[in-house]
This record gives sequence, C-alpha cells and structure tokens, in this order.
Amino acid sequence: KEQSLRLLIFVCVRGEAPAVLGRMIHLLKDSSSLDASLVRYFVSGLLEVATPPFSFPFTRSFIALLKTPLCADAIRTTYFDEASKKRLNSILKYLKTLAGGKLGQELVSEDVSLIKSLLALYGFED
Repeated sequence: KEQSLRLLIFVCVRGEAPAVLGRMIHLLKDSSSLDASLVRYFVSGLLEVATPPFSFPFTRSFIALLKTPLCADAIRTTYFDEASKKRLNSILKYLKTLAGGKLGQELVSEDVSLIKSLLALYGFED
C-alpha cells in the first residue's frame, strides 16, 4: 500500500494532483479503505514535494483532503512526525497570508472561506 501511495504522490507532482486528491478524499470517506498510518504516510509524502505558490485547483483539493475527518484526526496525533508538522505549519502560514490578500493575489470569497475553515480546524485562527 505504501508503494501505491508513493506512486500517487508522483502522479500529483506530474500535474494530476486534483484528480489524485479527489480520489483520496473519496477513499477517506470510506474509513475502512485506509488506516491512519497510511493517511499520515501519504500526507507526509505530499508535504515533502508540495511547495508554494500553489495553483488554485491544487489548493482547493489539498484543503479538502486536509479537512476530511480521518485525515485531520491522523495528522493531529503524536504519531505525525515533527518534520511533517513543520512543513504543514509552513503551508498553513502561507495559506493564511494568501487568504489575507498579502501575496498580491485576489481570491474569491469562497476560497477565503475555505482557507479560513482549514486554519480554524488546525488552530490557525485569526
């Protein structure tokens, strides 16, 4: 299963992130498909290769993934390694700055709301 997840991360890097993340979201809604350790493995791998600035389709898909209950629970455990936590915090800070309009990009209100809901979920409220 880990090798399959690595392949999915590779496909994300090759430009298919919205499709891959959409499928992962679907799998996470069926909690019997993946256990928490595999979710952490996938998110950690994704955090290793994902660096801002992000496209809006990727941002929306990535936020939707991080907001799934199984993903949020898996990430907020003590088993999520420190390096991945730091990378996630860095991305959350970037998204907070993006939502605040400080990067020179105008976001539609739905994107700002989506980002703010993710920040609230992970304790990065204004």
